[in-house]
Amino acid sequence: MEKLFEKKVNINAVNHKGRKPFLWAADRGHTEMIEKLIFLNLHTSEKDKEGNVALHLAAKHGHSPAVQVLLTQWQEINEINENGETPFFLAVKGGHEEGSKVLLAAGSDVNIPNKLNISALQMATQNGHTSLVSSLLRDNVDLHQNAEPKDSPLHLAVINNHISVVNSLLSAQHNTDILNQKPQPAPRGEGTARSSVHACPNPLGGPQLPNLGNPEHCLRGSRLLCMLLLILAMWNWWKPC
Repeated sequence: MEKLFEKKVNINAVNHKGRKPFLWAADRGHTEMIEKLIFLNLHTSEKDKEGNVALHLAAKHGHSPAVQVLLTQWQEINEINENGETPFFLAVKGGHEEGSKVLLAAGSDVNIPNKLNISALQMATQNGHTSLVSSLLRDNVDLHQNAEPKDSPLHLAVINNHISVVNSLLSAQHNTDILNQKPQPAPRGEGTARSSVHACPNPLGGPQLPNLGNPEHCLRGSRLLCMLLLILAMWNWWKPC
């Protein structure tokens, strides 16, 4: 580094991703280099072309030691990039448990969704990161956050066959009666006055289940219920599925 100074190299040059050396060091997790640049007052809170600051990049790639160093220089740990992602969201998205814990301890908001309105809990359940789901549940994450996609964390865990995640969500008292609410186009030739409420057959027998939206939701809802029954009762197969 001293030799670069001697040769008057431009140490604030930007690469093709719009990143100065400080952001590049964070992206690679070079903790000692980050500390050196901070000591030389060459650290920066500037963003790259994707709106990422150094803390985003370190969290995204699971560089928890680098995250810890950067947190000493950062005041706004819930800053979002162009995709609406916080450093904590990126750590969860990448399945980086240690980095997520470091950011949680520093006060990260676990309920900030990204630009697509997807929450960190939805991301963790979809990807089957059981330990991260458990950590979020311990931190009192909003289980029923009104976020897109309209599949709840329980729907996502069941659809992707993450049984251990389902068990964690059920232990946290996730609402097992919740319906996914993805909008469906009205059938051709039907007027707006016609009701969109359909009756779903109950896989357990008994009264039919109400369903708001397309009849295809009946099959999806039945599969969700059957999967839950399989897990709770530990049956080998549920024929209505």
